[in-house]
Amino acid sequence: MFNGQYYKFLAIIGGRGIGKTYGAWEYIARQYKKNKWSILEKFMWLRTTDKAIQGLKAQSGLKLCDQGVQHKYNIKVYVVGNNIYIRDMPTNGTIPLGEDWEDWKKKHPGTHVGYLLPVSTFYEVKGTEWNDVKIIFFDEVNRERGERKTFDLAYAFINQIESIARLRQDLRVVMMGNTIDDTSEILGQLNFIPRKFGTFKLRGKRTIVMYLRDSNAFKEKRAESLAYIFSNRGQVSSLDNETANKELFSPKVKYISQFPNNKFMYRIYFTHSNYFDLYSVKDGYWIGVTRIHPGVHQMFSFNPDLDGVIRYDRDRVIMLKKFYHMKHFHYQSEPIAAKFKAALETVISLK
Repeated sequence: MFNGQYYKFLAIIGGRGIGKTYGAWEYIARQYKKNKWSILEKFMWLRTTDKAIQGLKAQSGLKLCDQGVQHKYNIKVYVVGNNIYIRDMPTNGTIPLGEDWEDWKKKHPGTHVGYLLPVSTFYEVKGTEWNDVKIIFFDEVNRERGERKTFDLAYAFINQIESIARLRQDLRVVMMGNTIDDTSEILGQLNFIPRKFGTFKLRGKRTIVMYLRDSNAFKEKRAESLAYIFSNRGQVSSLDNETANKELFSPKVKYISQFPNNKFMYRIYFTHSNYFDLYSVKDGYWIGVTRIHPGVHQMFSFNPDLDGVIRYDRDRVIMLKKFYHMKHFHYQSEPIAAKFKAALETVISLK
């Protein structure tokens, strides 16, 4: 899965209809059958929000693992609290004649194999020991379309990984998302956004990025869907991962050195560690991250929660939103543009 021991992160983007989540659960089922999920080795299943987690936990985790995987490996996956269990089922699929189901379950208890947690509430589990977790699956990395951005997804994900891994190096992380645009908050942290389908190895980030085409079966079903027809064959929807990224790839990218008369204006903070530098240039403004050391009067917060530490300036927030819509910005790189857009959407509505 990870091509050796060096790479610790695997990002699988696109490929709707090929079975990304199915494949992850099949891997889990195989490991369980090989007795790999022992008391010392478990997995963590992450989703973005608590709402998504509650949906998976409904009916004892009925929607967590694909039924096809459970039937194939003759197992039952269920959830108790935030704990995931797997129980071996009878070979013929039915319990012995005359035996009560509840009594049978007591005689054949499930094996605790993993945990189920949201990324958004990472702060609630800080300090918890996760030494038995060896692999993390972050499913549906993307937010729901139209979902109000009440937290910084990349910041929350990094902190959740830090809470789970601490200083350990024996952990692997698998991230699964639908489109480049949907996963731009995470990809922005890698400073890499693929322009074409393929597999890319980012040695500096110890990450493998797989950008895959949607399956033909998915495309055929999509073409028959009412949503696809109503959206003018996907022109105004996120149904096509080959065309839904136009907004993401539209930013004007230039190095600051390409603007001879540039002038540093101020540093914009969204969190304590997430900031961007704003420069005035010939035909607008430039957004990037530079090595300049601004004075206190040149640092502003666009997040009211930071007020008192870094000065919050509402007028500059309004101005920035206006310039964003008027496309007055040039960006240092496409990943910087994606990170800036995501940060801006987290603290203000761009609609």
